[in-house]
Amino acid sequence: MKNKISIILVSSLLSAITAFGQLDLSELSMTASFDFESQYVFRGKDLADASFQPSVELEVGGFYSGIWLNEPTDDVRGASNEVDIYFGYTVNVEDSYNVDVGVTYYWYPTAATVSRSREIYAGIALEHDYNPALYIYYDFDLEQITLELSAGYSFDISDQVANSSIDVKGYWGLLQTDDKNAGQMATTVENGYTYLGFSVDYVYSFNDTSSLSTGIRYGGNNDGVINGREDSFWWGVSFSSGF
Repeated sequence: MKNKISIILVSSLLSAITAFGQLDLSELSMTASFDFESQYVFRGKDLADASFQPSVELEVGGFYSGIWLNEPTDDVRGASNEVDIYFGYTVNVEDSYNVDVGVTYYWYPTAATVSRSREIYAGIALEHDYNPALYIYYDFDLEQITLELSAGYSFDISDQVANSSIDVKGYWGLLQTDDKNAGQMATTVENGYTYLGFSVDYVYSFNDTSSLSTGIRYGGNNDGVINGREDSFWWGVSFSSGF
């Protein structure tokens, strides 16, 4: 089953790459963000304490590529320093939904065990007020399959506070792995769990491409094999700008 999923995802990504020669570089856009999170939680797992998370992304003709960093303010965990490099392609179908495929390379410069992993993904997102999306991921190195469903809504409060909105997002995921757990620690048991989370942010828009936001987050999982259930509450602030 996993081999079939991997073949489908790789085939989709290769199909996207063949369109690269048709790009119009005049459509190139860039977005940069600088975030601070009081905790770093990924797929329900608490990986680091307070961290800076800068990122840069380029997009042209549906193709996009970017780099995302996690830099803890107090480096006390081996895998908390992280560099993610990704590349993907999104196509809009009949103005009703988007299909997205891509690949991510995760690098953990100070990790004591797993120092890197490679993941491919594919997803579909509906053009809807609640932005529902369903993604599937496969990590070749961790032998993980992840299925994630997400949605969100932006409440316009400009009548009360100029250029402002309240953005609410939520997600639920199912992760299954063969011989390494999701915390990337060596183990001899097969492990899997479900996770969920949500965020509520106040967003102030300076213009169409720049904004400042701050809010609260929750993330949790039911992984009883390693650490038992985990629940995390934290806050974050983000500034983003593009052209």
